[in-house]
Amino acid sequence: PQHFIDNPQLGKWVCKQRTEYKLMIEGKGSTLTHDRFTALEANGFVWPRGCVTWEQRLGELQEFREKYTHCHVPQSLTEKSPLGKWVKKQRIQFKLMMDGKTSSLTPD
Repeated sequence: PQHFIDNPQLGKWVCKQRTEYKLMIEGKGSTLTHDRFTALEANGFVWPRGCVTWEQRLGELQEFREKYTHCHVPQSLTEKSPLGKWVKKQRIQFKLMMDGKTSSLTPD
C-alpha cells in the first residue's frame, strides 16, 4: 500500500510500479521495461486486479485473427472493446516508434 507505515518509500515505489504497469498495458510511455516486469513477476509482485498484460492482449488478438482472419478489431464491439482499444494504442505506438519518437514499443 502507498501508505505503508513501516516503509513509506517502499509503498510509494510499489504505487509507482503499478502506475507504470497501467501505462504499459495501455500502450503509453512507461519506464516499466519487460525485464523489470519479469523481475517483479518472478518475485511475486501483485498487480492491480483486472490488469491484463501485453502478452495476454496479444493472445486475445491472435485468437481474434484465427476466428475472423484479420486484425481489424472494432472498438465498438462490446465483448472485444478492450482489445480494440489496445490494438489502436499499439498502432499509435508503432507509428511513433517508426517516426523515431518516444514509444512504449521496442523493435523486438
